[in-house]
Amino acid sequence: MTRLASIILPLVLALAGCQKDPAPASAQSESATDDTSKVAAAADHSQLVETRLHIEGMVCQGCAEGAKSCLTGIEGVVSAEVSIDDRVARVQYDPAKTDPDQMIAALEGLDRGAAPAFHVTLEAPEVQ
Repeated sequence: MTRLASIILPLVLALAGCQKDPAPASAQSESATDDTSKVAAAADHSQLVETRLHIEGMVCQGCAEGAKSCLTGIEGVVSAEVSIDDRVARVQYDPAKTDPDQMIAALEGLDRGAAPAFHVTLEAPEVQ
């Protein structure tokens, strides 16, 4: 019985911290409008940079939505796409206002309730 509890308990704790329902459609459309205005504003001031962050600890779409919301709430982040399947966030940002270290710190410090904290690493850029 103890062995079964040691397997089930971490799973229950991870799922307990996940958001059950993603943001409503109205909130998603507002987010798209915000992203468009952020891109336009950033384009006026400096060149944008894109980075990829590997996020361990995402177990559901709610986790991915929480990570995206966290990233887009950082000043200087213009857009973020988070894939639960790949456990990767693709982030466009203004390097004059933020950097990957700030994004990593924000994600790893995200309050996820009973779920374990995210562990985030910067992915190496692809060689072209």
